[in-house]
This record gives sequence, structure tokens and C-alpha cells, in this order.
Amino acid sequence: MTRTLQEQLIKNGLAKKPMKKRRQKNKIQKSKEQLSKRELEELMGIRRDTFKPVKGSFRKK
Repeated sequence: MTRTLQEQLIKNGLAKKPMKKRRQKNKIQKSKEQLSKRELEELMGIRRDTFKPVKGSFRKK
């Protein structure tokens, strides 16, 4: 059996075992606020004014 230097040192008591890394759970806060359909559409950019060019300037449609 071939062992690494680290494993040999651990067996002989000359080195400490490496500590395992603990996984940290990301705490995600759930939004308790209920948004209406219209508010969601505004956030997504669906309900924006539309402009079209008229003689070099832009005007609302």
C-alpha cells in the first residue's frame, strides 16, 4: 500500500487529522409580501410607455 506523507504522519501521531469543512446553509428570506399581477408586470417592465419617432423626436404612442 502506498500512503501519502500526510497519512503516514497522522498514523505516527506527528500530525493532526485535517478538520472537515462544514457546509454553511445560506439563509434565504422568503418574501411574505404578496405582489399583485400588475405590480409584477411593472417590475418586469411590461407596463412601460411606448415611444415612436415622429419627425426626429420621440413621442408617446
